[in-house]
Amino acid sequence: MFKLKKEYIFDDKEAFFSNYNIRELIFFDIETTGFSIEYSIVYLIGVIYYKNNQWILEQFFADNPSEEKEIIEEFFLLASNYSYIIHFNGDNFDIPYLEKKASLYDIETPFSKMSSIDILKHIRPYQKILGLENCKLKTIEMFLGINRKDIYSGKDLIEQYNNYCENKKQKLKENILLHNEEDLYGLIKTVKIYGIINYINNLKDINFIKALKSLDFTKANTLIFSIELLNPSPISLVLEDENWSCVIKKDSSLITFNVTIINDIMYHFFPNYKDYFYLIEEDEAIHKSLGIFLPKDKRKAAKVSNCYTKKKGAFLQIFDTSMDLPIFKKSYNSKDAYILFDYNEIKNHKLKLINLSIDFIKSKLI
Repeated sequence: MFKLKKEYIFDDKEAFFSNYNIRELIFFDIETTGFSIEYSIVYLIGVIYYKNNQWILEQFFADNPSEEKEIIEEFFLLASNYSYIIHFNGDNFDIPYLEKKASLYDIETPFSKMSSIDILKHIRPYQKILGLENCKLKTIEMFLGINRKDIYSGKDLIEQYNNYCENKKQKLKENILLHNEEDLYGLIKTVKIYGIINYINNLKDINFIKALKSLDFTKANTLIFSIELLNPSPISLVLEDENWSCVIKKDSSLITFNVTIINDIMYHFFPNYKDYFYLIEEDEAIHKSLGIFLPKDKRKAAKVSNCYTKKKGAFLQIFDTSMDLPIFKKSYNSKDAYILFDYNEIKNHKLKLINLSIDFIKSKLI
């Protein structure tokens, strides 16, 4: 078995680390010759951990397949000293793979005594909002500006490892170790994405908003305003819907909104349609307590689809219908909801607009 250990230097000031005792964390990644437990081996396990005020990279490499058990035991012995094990998609592959190998070798694993942190699981819900093509580690590294020297894929290295086992060429081993090292480097640098995720989640919190900075309705049918946040953004984002959009610029604490105001006929649907009559000529519903006095040929029992009152005017799309205001829709089956738009009302009650903007952001981050 070949064992490599060296000091590792990089900035560890990411927000992620403030949530943990850094000395209780160990990052790991494995290289295997395939996915099948029976027909493949793990030939390299790499780790990064913090000890004696410095980061340490350690790699356990099987010089031949017969050393698989030995590198697994070495890794388990080291990992058992830590409380948190951090990885990328390790919950789905790396950990189950090693657990099954341990079962074959009758080795006790440390995983049941550790808390698993799968970075992929935390990133995946934000793939769309971050504009990621996929959630592969290399894609996320590129998004974060993390550069690699390694040019090989894990699949490429399987062939190189098999060749190394035959001819022991040092260059092949170096390629394999570099790939694993850069996977680990990318993994530990990827935790900076937690700062971005925290920022995105803070956008849904009204306490993260400092003030409404500008408000303008001089452009036809467009409400333009900006909100100042407590902290500048670590990322540029654009959130869009049919009538709403907002622009977030990196290093800026302002979010600029553009909202299209709809001038149309909208319908407010009453609940409990059985309590209403539909007035044929007026094309509106009226409560039975009033409609009972109208001629029968002027009214009929209302249905859910025509139990409404209609109004022509200017409307603002909303994303939370629990507010204590009449809610309007274009039709009964429409999912979009609106309220009557009054610019002076918005201007005099700026908190209402802030709440509406938070509702929009929440709708895009679900």
